[in-house]
Amino acid sequence: MKRHFSLCTLFCMLFCADYKLAAFDDPELQHECTSWMVLSDLTKNNTNILHKNRDSLSRNVAVILSPADSPRKWIALGKQYTNTGLNASGLAGAMNSGAFCPDHSNDKTKKTTTAQLQEILTHCDTALQAVEMLKKMVEAGDYCHGKSGSIFFFIDTREGYICEFTPKVFTVQKYGQGYAVRANIWHNPGMAMHSRDSLKRYLDSSIRAHSAYSGLNNILEKHGRITPLQIFELSRHCQLPEDSPLQRSLCFKNTNSGNTLEIDRQYPDVLSTGYFTIGHIRNTVYVPIPVCAEKVLPGMADYSWGKAAFERLDNQGYAAQLPEAWLKYEKNFMEKYNNAKQQARKLLDNGKRAEAVKLINDTAYSIWLEAEAILKK
Repeated sequence: MKRHFSLCTLFCMLFCADYKLAAFDDPELQHECTSWMVLSDLTKNNTNILHKNRDSLSRNVAVILSPADSPRKWIALGKQYTNTGLNASGLAGAMNSGAFCPDHSNDKTKKTTTAQLQEILTHCDTALQAVEMLKKMVEAGDYCHGKSGSIFFFIDTREGYICEFTPKVFTVQKYGQGYAVRANIWHNPGMAMHSRDSLKRYLDSSIRAHSAYSGLNNILEKHGRITPLQIFELSRHCQLPEDSPLQRSLCFKNTNSGNTLEIDRQYPDVLSTGYFTIGHIRNTVYVPIPVCAEKVLPGMADYSWGKAAFERLDNQGYAAQLPEAWLKYEKNFMEKYNNAKQQARKLLDNGKRAEAVKLINDTAYSIWLEAEAILKK
């Protein structure tokens, strides 16, 4: 029987001595993420969106709210420090690992990328301010990220930026429309020369990025706009691309959370929302965390919600069919939450901020209780 190979497969055969192992048996590469930003011309809803599929061996995932004395209120998902987050000014940020590089920084006394992001969400109002603050940290040498460089996304009510850097080189790309995707490959001009990634690592990132942008294109062709609910579905994609030389897609066994940050361009301090899976994306449900959240359920903050998700992962596997009840819940909660946002917007238009904040918080809380009940069934 004649066998056909894709170009990627041929590359693996030519350059990878352990082709058979890499193609079929090798465990996934660890601590790699796939992120994308979508601007308002594609949401067609006066919102900008930043999404991150976080991949990590860590199973400690919880909702983090800014401390009471923070100069800017923010919400985030992570452990102790923020892996991705959104503040009341309408600034959202997320970071991916960049390529392996020769001038990496592993000085544990310097700021990690999670600590950098938390400081930025605390002190910045715009994406451009975030870029400038991050650049100053890196230029001052206050940066530690192991063997690789980094990729940071920042987006606000107007525009987005992607920063790609090593401890010695810092580049920025600005986006005012459309969408942009990154896995763990540098795409900014001038950055490729600093990469020391293996072919396997490069292909792994290429496969995940392809899954994201082809999925976004399919959404646009079918619906003409991109919504959080459609991103939820895309984030859970676990089918390998056709002729994939590596066993890897957007969602895999070490995908520890999903983060869809939706910025409301009119009232970012009340209506902007993070839609999070606290744990493995295919083994729990998304829940809305408004940026004006005053509290969350105890299980969301003490890691028990995430722990339960990973127990389901261990019992069912990452490719198990999602229960119809979960998908129905997510569709219903988005309708309920969007209706509440419409009502809150009218209240805000009339200067009734306190009432709008209460309505959003009460609605989110009722949705959390629904989620908690459905996950226990």
